[in-house]
Amino acid sequence: MRLAAPPPAVDRLLFEARDPEGDGHWFQRPWALPPGVTMFDWADLPAAEARALEEQCRSDPRYQGALLNPSLPLEPLNSLGLWYEGEITGWLHVRRVAPDRLVYDNFWVRRDVLRVRRMGVGLTLLAEALRRQHAAGIPWSYWCVDPGNRHMLRIVKIYVEQYVVAVRELRHAIMRLDGPGAANDPAAASG
Repeated sequence: MRLAAPPPAVDRLLFEARDPEGDGHWFQRPWALPPGVTMFDWADLPAAEARALEEQCRSDPRYQGALLNPSLPLEPLNSLGLWYEGEITGWLHVRRVAPDRLVYDNFWVRRDVLRVRRMGVGLTLLAEALRRQHAAGIPWSYWCVDPGNRHMLRIVKIYVEQYVVAVRELRHAIMRLDGPGAANDPAAASG
C-alpha cells in the first residue's frame, strides 16, 4: 500500500519588510486614541491579568477569534495592548527572532472597540509599534497573516506593502499514520 499525504495547504502568508530610512512615514504622524481607550506596554501586564484574559478569550463571545499564546516570549519593545472600559480589548504581539528581526504575528482588537473609531484604534496600536521599531533601528520585520484574514491583508496592503521585499507562503499537510481512518488503516484503504 502506498501512503500519500494530502496536498499542503497555505497556513500563513509571511511578508518580509524592510524598515524605511528617514522620516515622514505614515506611522510617524500623530495618532490619537479615542476617549476612554488607552495603550499599554504588554510587558507591564501583571500575570494575574494575563491569566484572566486567557480565560476571557475562552469564555467570552466578544473575544471570538482572539488568540493568545502566553508560552512564547514577547518582544517588550513594541508588544502593546489596549484598555477600554476597564478591560483589555486589543493587542499587538511581536516576537524577536534575531537581533535585527521582529515578527508581527498576533494583532487583534475587539469589535466593539473598533466601532468606537473604526480602523483608527488598531492602526494607532500598529503605528506605535512601528514607530518604536524604527526608533530602535531594527531593520527587518515579518508579518505573519492568516490568508483568510481579509481585514489584516487589507492593512498590510495599504500600510505595509510599500516596505515589503518578499512574500512567502507557509504550508502544512497532516497525514494520520495510525488509528481509524488513518492512511495505514486497511478499512480506509479498501473502501
